[in-house]
Amino acid sequence: GTVTPDTYNKIVQQLIDFLDGRGEKLINKLETEMKEAAVNKKFEQAGRLRDKLYALTQMLEKQKINDPDRVDTDIINFTVEMGKAFFALLKVRDGKLLDTENFVLDAFEIQRKNESDDAEIVEAFLRQYYERAGDAPREILLPSEFEGQELFHHWLSREHKKNVILTVPQRGTKNHLCILAQKNAVAFAKQCRIKWMAARAHE
Repeated sequence: GTVTPDTYNKIVQQLIDFLDGRGEKLINKLETEMKEAAVNKKFEQAGRLRDKLYALTQMLEKQKINDPDRVDTDIINFTVEMGKAFFALLKVRDGKLLDTENFVLDAFEIQRKNESDDAEIVEAFLRQYYERAGDAPREILLPSEFEGQELFHHWLSREHKKNVILTVPQRGTKNHLCILAQKNAVAFAKQCRIKWMAARAHE
């Protein structure tokens, strides 16, 4: 109740832009507003905008990935413990690490049938996740190839009306991101294991 509806809607839209990976667009808007405030001698307002700009720039700097192509990318990796596959999915949008999601997949049946075939686990996760996902990036980095990869590539590209590249990186920044995702998956598995052990202790 301390601002007008128009001002409130403007703040909400700025948050949406930031969370959607459009931080550079938001920075340009704030810079324009700060200059206008200074020209109109609204120095207190200009100072607040300057502080916002600094905080936003620092935050975006921490998210930056060394990716000159700035291709929207999902990075997927996992670890298997206790009959379950613990997945980490890192989302890079506009050259910035925007989000990390974690998932648990029951890997017991896959392991039993395929003698712990990692490729089968990757394929099962991909099909479950991207059948529900509202959008797909231009590229997906994977820890290993799988038998139905070419068919999945065609399905995903057709479903999202763009060419989605599936890559298993061996070196460079993309490989580093896959290693980072794997470390995230291991940490997630550890958190789950501790939580489950604590729950059993209280039974």
